[in-house]
Amino acid sequence: MANESNVIRAEYREFFLLHNCNDGSDFAMIELEFPIDETHICLPHLHNTTGLREKPTFWSYGWGSDPQKNLVVHPILQNLDVGPPLTRAYCKKLYSNLPDDVICAMEYNNKDMCSPHLVLG
Repeated sequence: MANESNVIRAEYREFFLLHNCNDGSDFAMIELEFPIDETHICLPHLHNTTGLREKPTFWSYGWGSDPQKNLVVHPILQNLDVGPPLTRAYCKKLYSNLPDDVICAMEYNNKDMCSPHLVLG
């Protein structure tokens, strides 16, 4: 098995395209060109971030597509360290309609994954 694989097909739920990931429960099914060594993923729990280990780091993943900047989808999944989570209270000040299954993280000034401000978990 390999450590990297190109994406053959990605299927998104209808709400992902209609609501721009703002309603939570965002996910996609992907078909890879060949198997990779990963057998599962780890998702954060929906409890207060104080229950997480000290200074956790979160990652954002995507293919780099940004229609506003005329960027095309990259064939290999990209990842970006978005740093530690912000408090839910602080995120609610920024985004009043914050879904329950969202973890907020601040982007670094010199790093960008299609200009994300929220990391949906």
